Amino acid sequence: MLHMWEADSRQVGNLQPASKSRRQTPESTRRTRNPTVLLQTDAHHSCRANRRVPEISASYCEETSRARLGLGRMESQEFEDREAIPRAENLLLSLEELLAAGLHIGTRIKTVDMEKYIFRVRPDGLFILNIGETNEKIRVAAKFMARFEPGRVLAVSSRLYGKTPIDRFAELTKAMPIVGRFMPGLISNPLQPKHAEPQVVLVTDPRADWQAIKEATAVGIPVIALCDTDNVFSGVDLVIPVNNKGRRALAVVYWLLARQVLRERGEIPQDGTIPLTIDDFETKLAAMPVGRASGGEA
Repeated sequence: MLHMWEADSRQVGNLQPASKSRRQTPESTRRTRNPTVLLQTDAHHSCRANRRVPEISASYCEETSRARLGLGRMESQEFEDREAIPRAENLLLSLEELLAAGLHIGTRIKTVDMEKYIFRVRPDGLFILNIGETNEKIRVAAKFMARFEPGRVLAVSSRLYGKTPIDRFAELTKAMPIVGRFMPGLISNPLQPKHAEPQVVLVTDPRADWQAIKEATAVGIPVIALCDTDNVFSGVDLVIPVNNKGRRALAVVYWLLARQVLRERGEIPQDGTIPLTIDDFETKLAAMPVGRASGGEA
């Protein structure tokens, strides 16, 4: 009996250190508050638990982990963009709204012309535009266009994503909208059936709207252009550095231009707004051809 009691005591004694070690968890194994590490830890435990369930495959665990880590990286990238953006004063819209619309997101191509408007490149290779420069150039462009008769301002977009923004801009400012293919001779040929005589031309993308720029410069008409990081300034007199490919970005920039033009004309107060919302300026995917809506713009 004594030997049995001693054996039982030894077993109980052996259990005590294990119980104590569980209470004193090393600092290195405690869960950190870093969001990315939390995602990694949660994904790891989720996959370990899933191994006990035959129906859930290893590939599913891996996809879950990657999805969670991808979300963490995206949120981290948005935070970094917001923190890295140079602080600008007198923004026409809150910084959060401008960044959410992606006005600052460029392409993975940088031209020499656009270099002065780029302040950093992200780890994914996208060049980021200085939102303060965008804000300032919108003000300058609106003030310039406000000098001319409304019907002598020609707004052009060959891109489908620019259709609704251009139409709404023209509706509010009484400018002339040209959406889709720019017919050769529209400006330069007086015999053209739809001949126009603008005093200033606003284009959505210099590369897509090259015909309008070519004809405007041929007759000495100033050109204002929305320019992305991959654009060049040939034939352009005033540049607005901005993402000119995103639906939301185009909606925001044309909404801001319309509001600022009306402010500069004195048609609304300096702190006044316009009756249409940014959503009204955004091209809806349902209104686009199926092939282009699913595949995006060229």
